[in-house]
Amino acid sequence: MAAPPPEPPILRTPDELLEEIFLLLPTAADLARASLARASFRHLITGHAFLRRYRTLHPPPLIGVLDVDDSTFFPAQPPHPSAVAARTFAGFDFSCSSFLPSTAGRTWRAIDLLDGRVLLGGAPEEACDLEHLQLLVRELAVCDPVFRRYILLPAVPGDLTALVPEPEDLLDLDTFLAPGDVEEDPLSFRVMCLVRCRRNMLLLVFSSVNGQWHALYI
Repeated sequence: MAAPPPEPPILRTPDELLEEIFLLLPTAADLARASLARASFRHLITGHAFLRRYRTLHPPPLIGVLDVDDSTFFPAQPPHPSAVAARTFAGFDFSCSSFLPSTAGRTWRAIDLLDGRVLLGGAPEEACDLEHLQLLVRELAVCDPVFRRYILLPAVPGDLTALVPEPEDLLDLDTFLAPGDVEEDPLSFRVMCLVRCRRNMLLLVFSSVNGQWHALYI
């Protein structure tokens, strides 16, 4: 009986060397195809440590600029290398309103944009000063308009909102998206509410890693 053929050399390659080889793949599509070749490849490629390194070496390409005020998309133009890919988004609905949950008497408005995600606030339609009402009357959601996915943030806990001063002591209130903890999860994000008071500043932070809010005095 003939002996089985020897394994291809790549199957005997140490994981450390395989990781360096996979880091040379130019696109995420190439990486996905490699992960389907063998279970051990998929285990290596889907690891947080590898994805963190790959994202650092191969950041997502810039395909355009989105105006959060009216969801107008300005695609990359030639000779930019992403111009061809950007054309596929012509007429695309970046508003997120088509898949976000609707509530009578409330409307979603874009607040910030970072790394392809949109931060939106849902407030009563009659609210004219969204920024200064945000901790009391609105919901927050982080959306991926391309893949039609969203996360509804939990309400800021009462013990944290109690730290916000009375209106006469409140100078300003800004809410924005920030990068997450890439050591824990390369796709994570944070939502930050910076409260400027007469005597100090308070930072309320939501982390997608643990799904919780916490507060810091600055």
